[in-house]
Amino acid sequence: MNIIVLGTDMFMVSCVNGLIKSGHKVILLVSEPENMSPVNSINIKNIANDLNIPYYETSDINSSDTREYFKSINPDIIFSTWPKLIKKNILDIPKHGIIGTHPTSLPLNRGRHPLHWLIVLGIKKTDLSFFIMNEGVDSGPILYQEEFNVASNIKDNINGLNSVAFDASVKVGKLLFDKKLINNSIKQDHSCSNTWRKRTLFDVTIDFRMRAVDIITLVNSFKAPYSGAIIVSHDGIYHVDEAIYTRKKELPDYIENIEHGRILHVENNMLRIKAADNCLDIFTKKPLNKSMKSQKYIHPPIKYFVENPSLREFFI
Repeated sequence: MNIIVLGTDMFMVSCVNGLIKSGHKVILLVSEPENMSPVNSINIKNIANDLNIPYYETSDINSSDTREYFKSINPDIIFSTWPKLIKKNILDIPKHGIIGTHPTSLPLNRGRHPLHWLIVLGIKKTDLSFFIMNEGVDSGPILYQEEFNVASNIKDNINGLNSVAFDASVKVGKLLFDKKLINNSIKQDHSCSNTWRKRTLFDVTIDFRMRAVDIITLVNSFKAPYSGAIIVSHDGIYHVDEAIYTRKKELPDYIENIEHGRILHVENNMLRIKAADNCLDIFTKKPLNKSMKSQKYIHPPIKYFVENPSLREFFI
């Protein structure tokens, strides 16, 4: 089959390589301009050049120009790892539809930022789902699902998914030679589905009333290549690189009597602080201001939003 593949990141590349290995012809790679692409995107044009595949860039996948170009190529299938919704005018172009991908066990956990939510919610196993796209959100009939383990941090989760994507795409590609696969796809049970919302900066803002384990999980869910979880304090906003439990020998004997948010030690870009149930060493991306050493507490974020309205602009 002649296949167009849409995407912006290494996950897309894994799928492309899997489809090629399974014997299909990838006739076009499609991506977005760099200034519009998600944080973990790569230069797909370079990948297309390396694979000797034509490349097309669009700022609007649903535009009339994109539609006319796709129609002129006459694909059998479009394979999508696209980060935005695709409308009916594009869905109707390929002879056998558009195959979408989503790294959850559909119909569970449709929607936005699945790799982040999987970590934060403590889900240990999930599936990479391949499905026939419709106008809904990850709601089309399922073709194939490949189980994989959820890693404890976002970087490992991305790498693990990319590895699974290659193997699963080879299998899906081979199955596509039997056109009955598409006709025998399994309709999702919408009665047991849920849809995850878009995460915002508020979702990655640390409140030291949280348990230490929850803060660590939150930090791990938004580490590089993302910008990092956030601490809001009296002197502004800090992005967090790492959060670990404080070693026992560094803890005072009376730790259970210390309030959450109490600052125990400040050094360069390390903040030792009490969470709800334990102490953490927090490592920030930039050095902490000297004024942090004179502070006794970091209070819940709402205090600083009320006292300093300009902080709210960061979250808009």
